[in-house]
Parts: sequence; C-alpha cells; structure tokens
Amino acid sequence: MKFVIYTDYRANKKTPYEYELIEAADLLEAIYKADELWKVKTEDDEKAVYLMRIMQKEGKTERKEGYREEKYRAVLCRRSFGWHLNDMKNSESEHTTTRCFNKDISWFE
Repeated sequence: MKFVIYTDYRANKKTPYEYELIEAADLLEAIYKADELWKVKTEDDEKAVYLMRIMQKEGKTERKEGYREEKYRAVLCRRSFGWHLNDMKNSESEHTTTRCFNKDISWFE
C-alpha cells in the first residue's frame, strides 16, 4: 500500500514542511516507518519536528493530461507524545494532499 508521511517542522527550519511517499504492507508498518523517520529528523534537534501525519490513499488513481493524480487523507498524527487519530476529537484538523506524477517526476499539491 502507498502512504504519504507529512512532516511539519518547527518555525526555525528552512523547509516548513515536506511530503514523502512510502510503501508499507499496512498501517502498522507505516507507523513503524514514520517512527524511524521521526528519529532521523530529530536526531540533531529533538524539537525539530512539530508534527507528523500518516496519510492514506483515497480512491483510485486518476489520469490527467500528461500525468496522474492520487488523493491522500491524514489518518494518524504524532506530536511529541505519540500517535493518535487525525480527527476533531483529538483537536486535529482534516489534512489532504494530491500526489501528481508521471514517469519522470512526482510532486505534491
């Protein structure tokens, strides 16, 4: 399965956020891979990452003129204290993104 890891960095970082596509067998493996990314990104500065979201693919891949699109929606969120559902009950707003790609390049909108 495809997942996207959204990383929101603290205000003092040059890059405010980034999206990374990962392959995982299921959501549990996606959590493991996201935790590994968290460790790497906070190795030099434990407060470098503000939050991280695991985003799951929604629907089918759509063909556009010259590229394809995949929609992703956040299902889990992690702040410094651990993973929780990305929903209003946990004071998290909805977060979606679109991955656009062709044979040569991939980008997020």
